Amino acid sequence: MTTPASPYVARFQPTPLLMFSLAFWCLAAIGGLPASIFLWQATQQASGSDDASPFLTWVMIVILALCTVGGVPGVACWTVALVKKRAALRADADGVTLGGHPFPPGRDITVPWADLHEIVLYEEHVDNLGRRPFIGLRLRAGATCPRGVPRPGSFRAPRNRRRAEVGRHILGWRLDEAQLYQATLSYGPHVRLIAPGRKST
Repeated sequence: MTTPASPYVARFQPTPLLMFSLAFWCLAAIGGLPASIFLWQATQQASGSDDASPFLTWVMIVILALCTVGGVPGVACWTVALVKKRAALRADADGVTLGGHPFPPGRDITVPWADLHEIVLYEEHVDNLGRRPFIGLRLRAGATCPRGVPRPGSFRAPRNRRRAEVGRHILGWRLDEAQLYQATLSYGPHVRLIAPGRKST
């Protein structure tokens, strides 16, 4: 068995979809205040009243809160991940590590090779984004579930509807299937790599 000169690491980077999403949230955060004020004033003028409507005031506050709470933290977390070049996927002698998404914040999950049965690449439908790529880690029978992963048969297990116990949306980074295959072959030759168009190895 040969070992690669270095582990395979895929890092968060400015992909087109991610940059479009960040630009959208930046505009939402910047434009939330003037948009909500404009809506409030336009409605007041249309009603011919100078008195502030409590209902419209709350509508304005909700719009501003959604734009600020949803936009500012998300843009900030993703920007930090891009600048620091955080690892989204790592395959080394310790196992396969899937990095948590910057926002909403998620923890890194490492599965040792001894507990790993299959690595699967697949697509699932994501709201407003169509079918998007995912990577999943299937555990061998009797393997210890990593922290935060529902155990088979547990109360939380039915909530995990993905095709593997551990899964990540490939968003904000790119997967090099050839390098992942080489790392799997070297570190975990017993682990199968299943991908569309590839014969199971």
